[in-house]
Amino acid sequence: MRLIMSTRLTTSIRIAYGASDLGVNILVIASILITFTYLTTVLGVDAGIAGTLLLAAKVWDVISDPIIGRLSDQTQSKYGRRLPWMAIGSVLMGLGFAGMFLAPFSNSPATVQGVYFVIALMITYTAFTMVGVPYGAMTPELTNDYDERSSLTAWRMTFGSVGLLIGGAGAPLLVSIFGGGLEGHRIMGLVFIPLITLPTLITVFFLRNVPLKQATPEKLSFKEQWALVKQNKPFVKLALTYLVQAGMMAQVTAGLLLACAYIFEAQDANALLTQLYPVFVLSTVLSLPFWLKVAKKTSKPFAFVWGGIVFTLGAGSMYFMSAATVNLGFIVMMIIGFGYSAYMIFPWSMMADAITHAKTYTDKSLEGLFNGWWTALQKVGIALGPFIIGWMLQLSGYQSSTDGSFPPQSEEALYALRLSISIIPAVVFALTLIIIYRWPLKREDLTNA
Repeated sequence: MRLIMSTRLTTSIRIAYGASDLGVNILVIASILITFTYLTTVLGVDAGIAGTLLLAAKVWDVISDPIIGRLSDQTQSKYGRRLPWMAIGSVLMGLGFAGMFLAPFSNSPATVQGVYFVIALMITYTAFTMVGVPYGAMTPELTNDYDERSSLTAWRMTFGSVGLLIGGAGAPLLVSIFGGGLEGHRIMGLVFIPLITLPTLITVFFLRNVPLKQATPEKLSFKEQWALVKQNKPFVKLALTYLVQAGMMAQVTAGLLLACAYIFEAQDANALLTQLYPVFVLSTVLSLPFWLKVAKKTSKPFAFVWGGIVFTLGAGSMYFMSAATVNLGFIVMMIIGFGYSAYMIFPWSMMADAITHAKTYTDKSLEGLFNGWWTALQKVGIALGPFIIGWMLQLSGYQSSTDGSFPPQSEEALYALRLSISIIPAVVFALTLIIIYRWPLKREDLTNA
């Protein structure tokens, strides 16, 4: 393999690279949207316990992700370091997602069903790691150009947005079409197997002969690995910030179906979510070129901060929604999507810049290692959202169900739901923008890296 020195990648390479994120995002968004309500309205798990189970499943990711990242760095094959992991992981990812909703112990107590679900979730997200960690590590290996990384990430996120649409609108739609409850979720999971698996296999096939940055695999102890990661201050700050941001995004997302049922008071909450979510995705996709132009004329942190401000305004306005403002809810979803678009691009692009920064203190190839820690913290953040909203609902007296319905709730529970998807995530996300504003790596520092 050789180092890619050209600053421009061909469109075919960008498309091939971006395709994988379609399947990955179908998995991620469907999991965030469906799993919490599946546990609480189909399996009958208490809201706080459901949030705790989802968070507990991510403890394994903190261990597995860095390990897989480092193994990916050390892999040697005719197709390079990354693609073999992605090929195997994509197949397991689709099968694992379907397995999450099979509910083979449907006649057992809710606790037993919840434990099975968590085990299936751990297997699925380990497969996600096998795809996501090597995939993310390929960005700095494909190009060493500051702006080209943003462009490459934008192509990835464009496909990812299509995945958001399919997963975010398709999952509740299929559940609704097939009658909801256990059966609706089972069929939805089976239908999603090829949708989750095939995009990554397409990426693997078309990138199999594309040259990537040359690297010599080196074996390091866990202590040595952590020392090298910890030394990269920009990476550590960005990764921890992204953990919090991912948590707030997941908190809003996990509560959207409940918001359709209890705040907008829809007779068919799944059907309303299927209408609202495409508006969010369309706004996200159409906004990508705008944020890229802003970043090119200014900087990635500047564009990220302003995108974050837009998101906080949109999320905060959810507090004022009601059954009388369903139409206004579509505008709110457009605003949230406009801000979310920046969140989709810049953390990943800035992460690639932080990996390049590591070359200032080591000549070791650590792309997979850094991506392992990154995705581990991302997945902890994703689980943190349902954990917070789960316990807020639990402590306010939220009632679960086992038939897929949304039973009446107390005023306290409804108020907790309203706060958990609006004011709280908006304020916390806004505070993280202070760290982004102070991002230390400048364009001139990385242009020749």
